[in-house]
Amino acid sequence: MKTSDVLVEHIVNTLKDLRYGYVVITVHDSRVVQIDRTEKHRLTVPPSHSERQSGRDNGK
Repeated sequence: MKTSDVLVEHIVNTLKDLRYGYVVITVHDSRVVQIDRTEKHRLTVPPSHSERQSGRDNGK
């Protein structure tokens, strides 16, 4: 397997299952020297007790 094939395979594997985030490929002297993957996790937070209480008061 050529070096370029291994590099492409590594980049593809880095992208697999990435839903939110980014991949940064660092190049020095025309050579890939680093691949960084940052993944973001989106969370849904339920409303706090005070927010639920004020919502109930507004519905009266």
